[in-house]
Amino acid sequence: MKIFAAMTVKDEADIVEDVIRAALSWADLVLVMDNGSTDGTWEVLERLAASEERVVLWGRFLGRFRDSLRQQIFADFRHLSAPGDWWCRLDADEFYLDDPRQFLESLPSRVDHVFSASFQFFLTEEDLARERESGPDHSAMSWYLCNHSEIRFVQHRPRTLWPQHTVWPLGLAHPATTRIRLRHYQYRTAQQVQGRLAVRAASGPDAVLFGHEKGSAEQWYRRRGLTPPADPALQAARVVLTSELQNSPVFDPTAAYPDPPRRRSPQRALAESVIAAAEAVSAPFLRRLGD
Repeated sequence: MKIFAAMTVKDEADIVEDVIRAALSWADLVLVMDNGSTDGTWEVLERLAASEERVVLWGRFLGRFRDSLRQQIFADFRHLSAPGDWWCRLDADEFYLDDPRQFLESLPSRVDHVFSASFQFFLTEEDLARERESGPDHSAMSWYLCNHSEIRFVQHRPRTLWPQHTVWPLGLAHPATTRIRLRHYQYRTAQQVQGRLAVRAASGPDAVLFGHEKGSAEQWYRRRGLTPPADPALQAARVVLTSELQNSPVFDPTAAYPDPPRRRSPQRALAESVIAAAEAVSAPFLRRLGD
């Protein structure tokens, strides 16, 4: 069994190397598409790829981000994969708490995809104070919520069909009954948060794409059920009150997700996937920088 980690990244120079090096402990290959970074991310990737043969750069795509970009990575590298292998959506700010290789090897053979339990770390006043004293360090952050779950792994099957412009292969029907745990550091410093929000605001008016990040600070807190701090500067940095977060070292997802992911019949899964694919066919074809 091989594991292929497919990453798309933009402006994550402060963390992407740590994420990739952590992934190399369980992935056979880390395949990376840069989506027009301007903060030094591409240079970090080039250096990593030059020193580590298991880090392979797809190249640079300067068009608008969409969730289906990883399909192009799959299409260009699927010849390296065989039925029984797994493909991971590796985000550039996520570290796995569970060892993905051990987790995947333990699954029943019928399972074709795995959901995450994402422990999402939020910036607090404690983090800002520590940053002023000793510099930024995402690994020292300790306050989080487990409030998100989405697909992170899909299995390569003999009949895997993953059309262009679709987020995942068609017909996924049998999720693992347990979620794989990960740590998500999407808010790391006040400066990084401002850059993150700017990148997502520039993605266009699409309410679905990055809709959770667009809008006012008040909307951001309301969507998450959080209380904004009184200081507007803290709101701008999306600082969250520790009284509304958790910092247990146990990382137990069952309170947030007591039930297993919902199974679907293969027929319904395929029908829903075909509808999604049909809605996406009008999207433009992908060109990497230099093509």
